[in-house]
Amino acid sequence: MGVMQRIWPLFAALLSGVLLALCYAPFNIPVMVWLGLVPLLASLWGGGGKRRKLYGFGAGYLSGLSFWLLNLNWLAEVGTMGWIAVSFFLALYFAFWGVFAAGVGIYTLLSLIRTAGRIYIYIYIYIYMFFLMYYNII
Repeated sequence: MGVMQRIWPLFAALLSGVLLALCYAPFNIPVMVWLGLVPLLASLWGGGGKRRKLYGFGAGYLSGLSFWLLNLNWLAEVGTMGWIAVSFFLALYFAFWGVFAAGVGIYTLLSLIRTAGRIYIYIYIYIYMFFLMYYNII
């Protein structure tokens, strides 16, 4: 395996964290929320081989670390060690999501998204039809 084949998934994970960080202040580019996970998902589903879940943990952690280091840079004014420690801890959320997304694959993940959409529609219809709470729609 060449160097580029080993490096591109890590670069894609870093890029994903940076793109997601662009959604928040001071950048405020909200459209990046729709594009931010694409490089991470391509990285998770394009690599890993037999150690897919371990690879998903690493790529997710790298993405989360780049995201939180950019988003929580205001904590450096209070203390640099706190900023780094909190960023390293919060990156675990991305890492566990990476394990999940790498393990389930694209078809299962799309099925979960479709099911969540159906549940949202059912809740919407239930509230609208039976309670007539127009002001309390999810």
